Amino acid sequence: MFRNSVFLSVVVLSVASADAAPFTVGNIIVSNAPVTEPSMIYEYTPDGTRVQAIEVQGDREPRDLAMDKNGHVNLYNGTFTPRWTTYDPLADTFTHTTFPGWSTVNNVTFGGMAAYSKYIFATDMRTDLSPGGIVRFNVDDRTGIRFSIGNYVDLNVGLDGLLYTLGYSRANVSVFDPETTQLLRTFTMPAQVRAIAVDASGHIFGAERFGASRILHCDADGMLLDSVSAQGIGDLSDIDLSGDGSRLLVASRQGMVLVTDPQFSDLTSFNTRTSQNTNFAAFVHQPVPEPSTVVMLLAAAGLLMIRVSRRRLARRRQY
Repeated sequence: MFRNSVFLSVVVLSVASADAAPFTVGNIIVSNAPVTEPSMIYEYTPDGTRVQAIEVQGDREPRDLAMDKNGHVNLYNGTFTPRWTTYDPLADTFTHTTFPGWSTVNNVTFGGMAAYSKYIFATDMRTDLSPGGIVRFNVDDRTGIRFSIGNYVDLNVGLDGLLYTLGYSRANVSVFDPETTQLLRTFTMPAQVRAIAVDASGHIFGAERFGASRILHCDADGMLLDSVSAQGIGDLSDIDLSGDGSRLLVASRQGMVLVTDPQFSDLTSFNTRTSQNTNFAAFVHQPVPEPSTVVMLLAAAGLLMIRVSRRRLARRRQY
């Protein structure tokens, strides 16, 4: 397994947007990258009501975005020399971090980003002398490593806790352990999809950009179980599952966001277009503590229960 670490540069920018506020769990965040106007992060309710709009300071071309364990929004920001951009809604600041050789092809639907525990994962492509692969950033110290070798256009940390990557062919999927970066298995999707999302059972949901523009539901081996038309909306570019797996969204370059459930029983849509199109969208998730923190909390709870039990037993003995 190819893996290396490199020196990163970090820049922090303050924001003068006093109206910015923490994001609401269950809402939808979208990124827009216009040609002549400032790039934005928008927050919407699932029914399409806009909650807030935040200008991306020091923007280049925001692509995919993901919520990390701290409740911050992380952006794949740029093309040939992108930056990992993190927005902290409480401090109202943007932090930009570079990574040598990290890049993507100049296709506005490429550039995937996903979050897991203390890590942010980003796709990497061979646009220069770099080997391509997957870049993993650490949100605690903003260091990074590159692992695997290849051209990836999208990735997703499934609700099953594994990292799923979509290759340049847009049908080949590789599955990695996000902690060890070990390759676990590979399989092929039944169609060329532009983006993927994975539920707790390992089932894959894919979004077709061209052709029938379907939303696909496949089993853990990539076998097609179900599909639905995107109701005449084409150019699908991103897909995401809510934290509890009950809702599914698909974003389109036409400025539309479609919201449904994993059974495709209820499909609605809303238009996010202002003077630019929407390419990427994600659900706002509940920040998840570090595994070590969870263990400490469980241990503390267990210790408290033991102490309470001992006190009750002591009282009974007194009687």
